[in-house]
Amino acid sequence: MIEIYDIIKKNGVIDKFFFIVGKVFFGFYRKYLYKNETNNLLIVSLHNLGDTIFTIPAVNKIIEHYEGYKSFIVCYHDSKIIYKLKLNPHQYIEINKSDLKYGERIVSKKNRNEIIKVKPDIIVDITGTITSASLIYNARAKKIFGLKSRFSTRFTESLYDRLTNVRFTPHLINTYLDVADLVGAKQNEKKEEIIQKNGDTSPIIYIHPFASRKAKEWGLKKYIELAVNLKRKYSVNFIFQKNSVTPQIIEEIREKEIDIIETETLEDLISHLKECSLLISNDTGPIQIAALLGKNTFSIYGPTNPEYSLPVGEMHSYVNKLIECSPVKERICFTLGGVKCPLYRCMNELTIDEVNLKLNLFLDSINMTQIN
Repeated sequence: MIEIYDIIKKNGVIDKFFFIVGKVFFGFYRKYLYKNETNNLLIVSLHNLGDTIFTIPAVNKIIEHYEGYKSFIVCYHDSKIIYKLKLNPHQYIEINKSDLKYGERIVSKKNRNEIIKVKPDIIVDITGTITSASLIYNARAKKIFGLKSRFSTRFTESLYDRLTNVRFTPHLINTYLDVADLVGAKQNEKKEEIIQKNGDTSPIIYIHPFASRKAKEWGLKKYIELAVNLKRKYSVNFIFQKNSVTPQIIEEIREKEIDIIETETLEDLISHLKECSLLISNDTGPIQIAALLGKNTFSIYGPTNPEYSLPVGEMHSYVNKLIECSPVKERICFTLGGVKCPLYRCMNELTIDEVNLKLNLFLDSINMTQIN
């Protein structure tokens, strides 16, 4: 998917062609078709779990700004579960990824018809992809605000009345707050306010060893060794999705007298995370969910920049191995966050001792209670 966007942006002729076609096509819809008069607000947020959590302050601000409007949030099923943890009741329109076409780039006609039925007066697209643009282009909204990201092209720019660019500092939360700023919502909310601080320092640690891709994983074997070290002082449990680990590995973990929690749904994961005081994992969704629930978190980073996506606040820390290709000012490394990395050096070269050192300092800083 990334390669297609890069080809369009690097080739001036193709880029200009798409811009002209988009300007004519979307210009027709925006100028000549009648507009809705309904006081319905549609927020389009087609994100993964981590990004969904980072959108919460912006979604709150947008809804507050359009007080008196009937609010609809378009999102994936898992995002709906996350939003319901923090947002007041609103109506949701779920998009199933199985309904998306052309490599999950274009929504189906069924999805577009659902949006047309809502008759949105105002649309705020905090997604910034061709997928979200394909969903709303014929919705007949009076105003459409949006996010211009790496995964959108100039083909869709004329669909929007106003756009803001993705920023890379200081945090991903600020990118979505910039979209709220487009509609006039005041940015007087601190980022920390999306986190529930419960001050739990009981000696219960969960370890989630997996991530959305191998490049972001430190390695199950090293996590097992880390768990063995921690078990001397704390109650340690592995938590991961059912059937994601072989029976042999499960047996190996249990032989070391470490408990295992196998989850089947996102609701299941959330329910279990409420029982721990600290989650250790990679740069992945469960870390953000644990932070949202007010839990301490410790993240192991590799091809992504922790400054851009680490949970906000003193309850969260991380460790990473800085090598020559590590992202320092950028959001991800030059291998597209490990997608095209053949070696995974930043993760493979990060040792148990290095992780233990940083983790123990963090445990001391939060006054983590020991078993004995």
